[in-house]
Amino acid sequence: MDDLIERLDESITVYDRDARVVFLNRAASRALRMPAEKVLGRRVWELVESPVRTPFRDAIEAVIAGGPKCTVTYRVPTLDRWFEVDIYPHPEGAIAVARDITERQTAQERLRESEARFRAMVEFAPEAILIFDSGTGRFTDANAEAEKLFGHTRAELLLIGPAEVSPARQPDGSSSVELLAGIVQGFLDTGSADLEWTLRSRGTRRSRRASSA
Repeated sequence: MDDLIERLDESITVYDRDARVVFLNRAASRALRMPAEKVLGRRVWELVESPVRTPFRDAIEAVIAGGPKCTVTYRVPTLDRWFEVDIYPHPEGAIAVARDITERQTAQERLRESEARFRAMVEFAPEAILIFDSGTGRFTDANAEAEKLFGHTRAELLLIGPAEVSPARQPDGSSSVELLAGIVQGFLDTGSADLEWTLRSRGTRRSRRASSA
């Protein structure tokens, strides 16, 4: 068992009831960049960088005092790495299991940045843009140009969908609802759609070319 713990990628650290380290595996020693003999008998917040001292201290002391398992996420500035630590109660103190989550954190940050760029692109586009959920039949987003086109606020548009901004029938007599269903299915099948559509804004009808991809 000891050999298995030593070979784990996760850092394992055991604390006594005074929050002093009584055991750490090789991964924990590497993460702290210290040999085990310099860590044993010390409180871990004495060894980590200042931005993470308080969260570590509070979490470990809370668990040792009888609190439930908790998780601390932090960044080590000098390493530019992110870590996630699960701290578990133990009869003699607490056990901490830490893992490097830098790749996951970086991916999440890139996703947030991508979403922000997409939001800016939609909001400031010169065309009316609406995002539609085919499952609920409602718009999930709308930009300022869409508000102008339909004469509705964004909040109002998010309560309705294409059917509510379309006349009952298109100029050729086709049912708007039936056509919409076919258009949505076609988009789901091919990933794109391009069509002429008559829509209804407050009190008026307008024909517009719509596209999606």
